[in-house]
Amino acid sequence: MTPRVTAAAMAASVRSSSLLWISWSKIAISHLHAAQHHRALSLKTRREKRDPSHLFAEALGDETRAAMVAVSAAAHAIDAFYGACKPFITLLPGTEQQWITDGTERQSRIFETLRAGFAIDGKTNSWPAEFRWLFEIRDAAVQFEEKVLELVDHPTGTETSIDHATYSLESAARAVLLLLDVLATCQACSRPHQGVALVGSAGQMGEDVARIEASYQGSAVP
Repeated sequence: MTPRVTAAAMAASVRSSSLLWISWSKIAISHLHAAQHHRALSLKTRREKRDPSHLFAEALGDETRAAMVAVSAAAHAIDAFYGACKPFITLLPGTEQQWITDGTERQSRIFETLRAGFAIDGKTNSWPAEFRWLFEIRDAAVQFEEKVLELVDHPTGTETSIDHATYSLESAARAVLLLLDVLATCQACSRPHQGVALVGSAGQMGEDVARIEASYQGSAVP
């Protein structure tokens, strides 16, 4: 008797997950490096006084664009990290419904979820404000409203439009340092009572976090 192989038996199911927090982290760090390069070029241009108005403005614009990506990518990375951990974290009953009722902002939901899953009590005085800052300037970049405003001081010592000052090398570095702090802190201190799935997942993240941190090494933080 000849064996028969049905289509159902031949079908294979292959599944995988996309750890976008890793990709976004790498994008944030690479654009921080780009912002550093353009800052160095703008300062060099001013020192050498080679057609400074044109070349300085060009380098400043390049720094702004790199910083915009670094800031946005850092926020995306934290958001994606939250998305990767959330399935393994149990919140108190009614928490998510209360967030909906109260209109709790996403960055606050992210922080509270991470606090439930990881022992980050030492960050309660810093992360909420930093999360708010990061997500607000990320949102301002993607939901931009054109306005005519006064010039403001830029870290290079000149006066610029507010977008150059908001999305600067300093902002890019601040965003990336917050991201690295979130990744390293959470990876090292998952709460055991949340279960082996979260503890195991955090343990598996160790090498990825170490590689991301290594790619940051050498960055000149302003």
